[in-house]
Amino acid sequence: MKKILLHILLVGLSFSAFGNHDEQHIASKVLDRLYSSHGDFSYEKPDLKVTNSDDVAALYIRYSNTIELSLKAYKVCQSFEQDSLDALAFILGHELAHVYEENINHQHSNFLACSDHIDGDVLFEESADIQGVFMANLANYSRSAEIMSDLIEAIYLAFNVEPNSIGYPSLAERKKTKQKTKKMVKELIDLYDAANYLVAIGEYELAVTSYIHISKRYQGRELLNNLGLAMALSAMSIGEKNFSPFIYPFEISLGTRMRKPIGTRGDELTAAEFELRASLLKKSETFFERAHVMDQSSDISKINLLTVKLLQGKVDYVVDYIARNELVKKQVKNSNKYRLLYSLANIYLNEYQIAVDYLNFVEKNGNDFERFQANFNKSILNERAHPDFSCNCPHNPIRSLPEHKFLHRQDKNIPIKVVTFADMSNIQVELQHSDDCTVYLYSKNDKRVFVMKKLDKGLDEIPAYNASTLFTKTGGGIVNCKEEQVAYLVDSKDQVKEMLFYFSYSN
Repeated sequence: MKKILLHILLVGLSFSAFGNHDEQHIASKVLDRLYSSHGDFSYEKPDLKVTNSDDVAALYIRYSNTIELSLKAYKVCQSFEQDSLDALAFILGHELAHVYEENINHQHSNFLACSDHIDGDVLFEESADIQGVFMANLANYSRSAEIMSDLIEAIYLAFNVEPNSIGYPSLAERKKTKQKTKKMVKELIDLYDAANYLVAIGEYELAVTSYIHISKRYQGRELLNNLGLAMALSAMSIGEKNFSPFIYPFEISLGTRMRKPIGTRGDELTAAEFELRASLLKKSETFFERAHVMDQSSDISKINLLTVKLLQGKVDYVVDYIARNELVKKQVKNSNKYRLLYSLANIYLNEYQIAVDYLNFVEKNGNDFERFQANFNKSILNERAHPDFSCNCPHNPIRSLPEHKFLHRQDKNIPIKVVTFADMSNIQVELQHSDDCTVYLYSKNDKRVFVMKKLDKGLDEIPAYNASTLFTKTGGGIVNCKEEQVAYLVDSKDQVKEMLFYFSYSN
């Protein structure tokens, strides 16, 4: 799964196998990555203790905020060889999910014995499975969902759990539950990956609906940030003209709003458009606030929250916060993003010289994209033509692909999964997987609105070219080539990892 705030963060630390490393050290590293991937640091990270228990594979103890992992369960994970860390991530992710549960009154969880919960409520265990595997995927342990059932069988065997043991679900029942969980998690992962592409492409309503659907099962910081971002960008795109002509710090790719004519004095949104814009920005602020509460040390969360406040006209708050914390004077991480935001706030206040001074500073000292943003905003401020922001896209990348308007033609021999979003949006998506691609067909009110086809294989057929753009140089990301209706997932080394073709039926 892609770890995206429309930006890819590739985790550098990985272990191909356990080898002879210390068990406590390796398990702690896996737990650290899971905790970071969830991103809710308002909960203290639990301690981890490797035990010699022959009865309990893994356990979360609430009163001491401790996860206990038996050495025997660790060795079961080790037996999965190249998938050993993914196996360990599933067990630890499951127990870590219990840390975030607030609506239960048990004092500990037992990885094997669901009946340890009051009233034998297995729903919390299923929820912990889903959240744990989703967390693991965000932490780049992408095989956790695939090996769940085999891992459970191996643990039952190692701990000598009899088929009809009191207090334990039968192995058959447990494996059936895991298969159900696997399908549900894979569906959520598919929808999450698709939503990230939809934001980059500019299909904000579909992205927002997808994120909301996922949030009913998983609510990590990254998801809340992405949901807030999609809502803010949706608000900014409302209307026939562009009423927010500047680039804002939370924009990683530039969508269709930059191609609209700039709204001038006398132009205005309709009452309904204005109300919708205000509602989306308010909801965006709420999600950014929740993400910020999870990690108050995160500059990204702060910048996102301050940016959406600025878009709502809370200019004095933004100026005061940045000035009071000296965020434009200190050479702190992301200080140039704060300077870009501060310059926009001063434009709102008609303090143009202050704005230009900070834009000039960023233009000289920022990274490639920050310099581009500064130069772009100066051009708008000075009523000059803005710099070109087109992507470096190849032409006719794979000749054998069908025309985009036929992407919805699915293989009748492959089953289709239909997901209906239960949020009154009347939107549903049909998912179909084949060996080399995934097709997403979105409908609203029973009419097709958008289709995407993501290629997972055959990318070596792409002609050699430098995929690097201003939007991918700082860690990788999604490059949207609107004219060709193609999007690429590019890593920090300019390597194309995925390719996606799309078509909008409204065009």
